[in-house]
Amino acid sequence: MNFAKKMRELRIKENLSLAELANLLDTSASTLSKYENGEMLPKIDTLVLMCMMLNCTTDQILGLESGHGFTPLTKECATIIESMTGTQKQWIYLVIDGVKNNLSNLEKSFRLRDDFIKKNKTPRLKM
Repeated sequence: MNFAKKMRELRIKENLSLAELANLLDTSASTLSKYENGEMLPKIDTLVLMCMMLNCTTDQILGLESGHGFTPLTKECATIIESMTGTQKQWIYLVIDGVKNNLSNLEKSFRLRDDFIKKNKTPRLKM
C-alpha cells in the first residue's frame, strides 16, 4: 500500500478529520489532502509528528511494516497536546524543532523558549 492510502487509512482509524489532523500538525487541511491524494509528500519532521498523532510507526505509514521505526505516541498524549494552549503548543514545537534539527540545537530551543516566556510573561510548563 502506498503512503497516500496508508495515511488516509490511519487517519480514519484514529477518527480524525483532515481539519483535526491539520490542527495537530500545525498545517492546513489542503496540504494533508495533497498528501492523501498522492500529490506531494511531507517533510521528515512532519512525517514523524504525523506518526505520533496517528499512533503508528514510520514503517507502518510508509508501508514497510518491518517494525523498525518510532514508537507510537499514545492517543492520550495526542489528546494532551490538542488540549494545550497556543503558547504551550508553541513551546512543544520549539522543543520538537530542537530535537529534529539535532541535539546541539536543543539548548538554543530552550533559550528561545525562555525568551518567549519572559516576553509573554507565561508560566513555565511543569514536567
